[in-house]
Amino acid sequence: MNRTQINTEQPDLVIRRATPADAPIVAELMLMTGEELFRYTFYRDRARTLQVLRALVAEPASSFTYRCAYLAELSGEVAGLIHFIDRLEAQRNDRAMGSLMLKQLGVWGTLQRLPRFATLAGLLGRVPEDGVYINNLATIPAHRRKGIATRLLAFCAQETRRRGLSVMELDVIMGNAPAIAAYRRAGFVVVKEIHSRALRRAYGFPGAYRMRKELGPTPMGRSDRAL
Repeated sequence: MNRTQINTEQPDLVIRRATPADAPIVAELMLMTGEELFRYTFYRDRARTLQVLRALVAEPASSFTYRCAYLAELSGEVAGLIHFIDRLEAQRNDRAMGSLMLKQLGVWGTLQRLPRFATLAGLLGRVPEDGVYINNLATIPAHRRKGIATRLLAFCAQETRRRGLSVMELDVIMGNAPAIAAYRRAGFVVVKEIHSRALRRAYGFPGAYRMRKELGPTPMGRSDRAL
């Protein structure tokens, strides 16, 4: 289990990689970041969507795998999550998703959702060649305003550089002013607007911003990976 002590106002803050046993809390935190989108993708019923997410998080290769999730803990209690992937991880995870969807949704359920999967894949979650894509960033409500999201982003930047990469990207829903302001303070800038008539009709998707942070050049030859 990888643990990193982060220099912070919270001296007992620890960031560690998630394990399969963390699937329930990781899935809950992921759902918190975009419940309508997840329920559009899987099931309108929240409990069924959460069940699918838990199963996918517990897999060693999936778009939601625990292997790409890191948990912030305060005094041993989970306080936040960041889930990010680089290009190699995305390719590995994408190859596994077809069989996993069949397993979780069945043949008919998977076929029904193929147009949704295709729409989402064309809009959100594209991983930059020279960096990582942040799928999810969440803080448990009781632990907000403690700088945890800032520290998780700092950890992501540290890990991105360690892999020999130099960019962090994410998508944030338009209208989520607090999140957009927080990302701007962290050094992200808007590089693209994302709109979809299909998603707007389906569940009122308001659009999203693709935001990017340049970390600058990485040290020569530095591309350590602890997968």
